[in-house]
Amino acid sequence: MPVRYWAFLSYSRQDEQWARALHSRLEGYRIPRPARPVAVPHGLPNERLRPIFRDKDELAASSDLGASLRAALDASRFLIVLASRSSAASAWVNAEVRHFIDTGRAADILVVVIDGEIGDPVGDDVFPPALAPLAKTLLWVDARGEAKPRRETVFRLIAGMLGVGFDVLWGRERRRLVRRGLGLTAAIAAVSVAVALIVWRQQTAADLKRPDRQQEAFRQWLTSEIVEDETPEPSVKLSILLAEDLDRNGWLDFAVVNSTSGYCGSGGCGFDVYLTRSPGDYSSVLSLLGGSTPRSRAQPPDPYLQFVVTDLTVGSEPLYTVYRLIDGKYRLAQYEFCNGVFYEYCADPAVIVPLPKRLAVRPNATYRVAPREDASEVTGVEGPQAGSPGGAVAEVAGGQWFLAEIWKGRSAFVARRDVVL
Repeated sequence: MPVRYWAFLSYSRQDEQWARALHSRLEGYRIPRPARPVAVPHGLPNERLRPIFRDKDELAASSDLGASLRAALDASRFLIVLASRSSAASAWVNAEVRHFIDTGRAADILVVVIDGEIGDPVGDDVFPPALAPLAKTLLWVDARGEAKPRRETVFRLIAGMLGVGFDVLWGRERRRLVRRGLGLTAAIAAVSVAVALIVWRQQTAADLKRPDRQQEAFRQWLTSEIVEDETPEPSVKLSILLAEDLDRNGWLDFAVVNSTSGYCGSGGCGFDVYLTRSPGDYSSVLSLLGGSTPRSRAQPPDPYLQFVVTDLTVGSEPLYTVYRLIDGKYRLAQYEFCNGVFYEYCADPAVIVPLPKRLAVRPNATYRVAPREDASEVTGVEGPQAGSPGGAVAEVAGGQWFLAEIWKGRSAFVARRDVVL
């Protein structure tokens, strides 16, 4: 099969934000001319490490998802595994690693360890079962303690992909940064002074709490955060979908979709909720992908507003996800299903309570678009035999139906008899 991708990025959904940042930095890297490989698979560029396959960016809709993933794996030069406790427990990550090993390509697996304490020995609990026997012999990069990939971490991984010494690439990068720094020092200083002056004026102005001023201050802050990841400012595309005081502290909080290139894929764009502690001080309290139509609601005796978003589907119908603000983070409270009725007109939705742990679904179970025996079946479900998570993640009130995850964003209902309790 022709090679179409420099690498296939394998990760757990819990590590989505880290994977998204790594994907963007790898594809944005320009290989220095002396380090460009002489021989590359036909169809791949030798001046950039792109494309990198990441399911939410590259995977087209298909009724045979297993075949699509296998084709993408076979068309990738390397397999990059984000090793963490969550990915070690992921059936998908393990299946992707197993496929690479079974096709005789174990030597082309690169590992980035992102979970664990800095300085401690790397534990076996961060490696998928298929990878654990080979973990000591494969090239792996230690990224523990990094909220997002540091530049040095990315360069160590790139050196492994290009088969060159890390010092060669890193030395050239440091010299490039020095040259750029000398030219930009004055400009950065001027920008820093201007930003500081703007912040100071906003903090001291009598109309500081005007909604338009608060939104503009937040937009400027988030734009600067994205620009720090080497995205040119004119390319930043942000849409504020909700601006409301969610935690009742007197400042507007924001739900924003980041449509900047590199932050979107087939599953949607980056969708985050930020709380405002004070002007210029924002905290991300919920990160989703592909969420839409956000709304808030008061639910006494809860002192804070709940956050409701559509980030999952059952067949072609939306599933509403309700989050509560607990200990400074929005955490999953329940799902609500209106069976095709828009949420605004849904007076009595079916309440679906998250389970403390995933329950197995029996092979050949019937997946339906609503918690009823006469509901239509969901097509294209491969089930546990094909490496699907195949697990029930929440229980419909009444206990006779469960919500099962099919594949990252797709869900369906299964009867109690098909769940291993």
